Amino acid sequence: MKYSAVVVTGCETLRRSTFKILEKYQQAGGKIIFVGDVPKHFDTKKSDDAKLLYDNCKRVQFNDTDIISALDEERIVDI
Repeated sequence: MKYSAVVVTGCETLRRSTFKILEKYQQAGGKIIFVGDVPKHFDTKKSDDAKLLYDNCKRVQFNDTDIISALDEERIVDI
């Protein structure tokens, strides 16, 4: 299955393995949307490693308008 976008919602902690998958996805041209603040921990340890990826991705606030707008290019509406 191929995804046109991945939404990472409001997480304080990421597993390093998840982060590496997200990095590879982005390097392959995938679109990542972070909702909320940058994750501040990897595997429960404080780390700034996610900041570079976070800064190079689309970022939105946690509300329906911003999230829907960020996914506008990904949605297909057919009536």
